[in-house]
Amino acid sequence: MTSKKILLHTTLPLVIGFCIYLFLHKPNLLIHNYINKYYSFPNYYAYIKNNWLGSFILNHVPDILWAYSFGIFLIISFQFVENKYLKAALILLIVSFTEVVQIFYPLSFTFDWIDLVLIIITQLIVFYKYENK
Repeated sequence: MTSKKILLHTTLPLVIGFCIYLFLHKPNLLIHNYINKYYSFPNYYAYIKNNWLGSFILNHVPDILWAYSFGIFLIISFQFVENKYLKAALILLIVSFTEVVQIFYPLSFTFDWIDLVLIIITQLIVFYKYENK
């Protein structure tokens, strides 16, 4: 992968996920409080919260984008692992752990089985796409 592709596949998904949180999330995050001091932008949360597609985009797409970005980063970082099955297992374990650990911190995070399944599917797609060339 070239530096441009690495940046595109690791940074752009994070920026898109951030924009989803910024513009579509219920405006109760710290970033909303900070931005509302200086700027005002529409609250799209009220429009999408009861729509299944809007709910999916709001609740799952940022996690999918983050998992994609992290998976690409780990594939690049684990280039020293020659066995592709071991590499896949390590990456899947690490990325899945980031969701599973949320079970133990219910006040700070929200564990979701759907997110875990989507993260696993995302990692399998990422690994298949970038390691089977």
